[in-house]
Amino acid sequence: MGHEFCGRIISALKSSNLSPGQAVMIDPRIYCRKCSRCNTSSTNACRSWGFKGLSGSGGGFSEAVAIDHKLCYPLLDSVDLSLAALIEPLAVAWHAVEMARVVDWSQKSVVIIGGGPVGIAHI
Repeated sequence: MGHEFCGRIISALKSSNLSPGQAVMIDPRIYCRKCSRCNTSSTNACRSWGFKGLSGSGGGFSEAVAIDHKLCYPLLDSVDLSLAALIEPLAVAWHAVEMARVVDWSQKSVVIIGGGPVGIAHI
């Protein structure tokens, strides 16, 4: 599917904080930036929402893909790119747990549906 990926910059706008060869983690979301949901910072609920690599326009299995520089997050040179692809799904899982606002999980039961990277991260 290729929607959880990282890579190295081939070329970047001069106005961006990116440079060729730099390692980056990608936020794969596709959203319009124009609908009422995007205008209220709810890009996760965009009417045209999707993912690079899943909804088209290239992704992690592509030789190269165009990504908005605002969705590229620079990584330290010491970060192993084979592991950096897990940053986005781990961040999604962490955010979901934080949104639950549970202080003590010891007395809670949870159903996790799906055994992909996000489901496994929740476990």
